[in-house]
Amino acid sequence: MKLTIILIALKKKCGFSINKQWVNNIALKTQISIKNSKPNYQHGRILYSLLRKFIDEINDKKIQVTVLETGTAIGFSALCMAKAFEDSDFKNYKILTLDIIPSKVKIFWNKFGDEKGKRSREEILKDWHELQNNIIFLSGDTKNILQNLFVSRINFAFLDAVHNKINVQREFKFVSERQQVGDLIVFDDITKNQFPELTEYLQNIGNKSDYKIEYLNSTHNRGYAIAKKVK
Repeated sequence: MKLTIILIALKKKCGFSINKQWVNNIALKTQISIKNSKPNYQHGRILYSLLRKFIDEINDKKIQVTVLETGTAIGFSALCMAKAFEDSDFKNYKILTLDIIPSKVKIFWNKFGDEKGKRSREEILKDWHELQNNIIFLSGDTKNILQNLFVSRINFAFLDAVHNKINVQREFKFVSERQQVGDLIVFDDITKNQFPELTEYLQNIGNKSDYKIEYLNSTHNRGYAIAKKVK
């Protein structure tokens, strides 16, 4: 019930929500794991709604929008964000998504479809190839990639790599130095009982930086922070 209320409130705030059948279909192939906890892929819905609203508020539709994601995994969130651009009929964008696992390397993902054997990210996402034209998959250690990544503006970011203060601090610094007023950063797994150090760090950001931070909890063990640059 709480989750339903959160998503309804988010839809009301943003004015957009992702197609339920579409997101459930892609989540089945990329998010459903073999574990005791219930599946939770609400970050796809959250990212879609926030990004649709962000795109809708852009005055100059000719500008290029750059999205940065850390922690690609199979690619669920990157495709949800690409879907937001597609549904907005916004063509001039790129999504840079970073992960230690290269797209062509075959592994077991602990996901639906592993019974077929090892698969690559590229193979799993082949059914959504049309959404990948503006997605750039970068593989390697996030720290090393960011040190060599030359990008002047990051309009929207989703930080979901290694969940500790050192790594998130490094990622936040990189992104915040390349943002302007109105740009957004979404942090995953901001949950006090799971990552207390990270949660405290985000609270300090909200108190001391140029960002206004809002918090969302989809479950007791899964929370998000939405940081908007305000000055």
